Amino acid sequence: MSTRVLDNTLVDDSREVLETFAPKEEQVETKDGDCYLARIMPYGTIDNVIDGAVVTFPNISAFVHTIASLKRPKTKLEQVKDDLKRMLSDATK
Repeated sequence: MSTRVLDNTLVDDSREVLETFAPKEEQVETKDGDCYLARIMPYGTIDNVIDGAVVTFPNISAFVHTIASLKRPKTKLEQVKDDLKRMLSDATK
C-alpha cells in the first residue's frame, strides 16, 4: 500500500509515533485516486512495552466523494446568488 500512496511519509510518521507514543491519522490518496485514512498507533506488549507500530489503511473513498458531492451544490447555490445580485445591481442602474 505504501508504494501506491502519493506523498508517502509513512516511515517518518511511524518514527514520530514511536518517539512520542501519540497515535497519528491523516488522509492519504493513492496514485489510482482512492482515499484512505492512514492510522499509525504504537504497539504495546502485554508487559506494557512499546514494541513497534500498527498501521491501518481503512478505505474512505466513498466518504470523501460524498463530502465532495455535498459541497458542490453549495457552490452552485453561491453562483446563483452572485448572479442574482449582479442582475439586481444591473437592473437598478
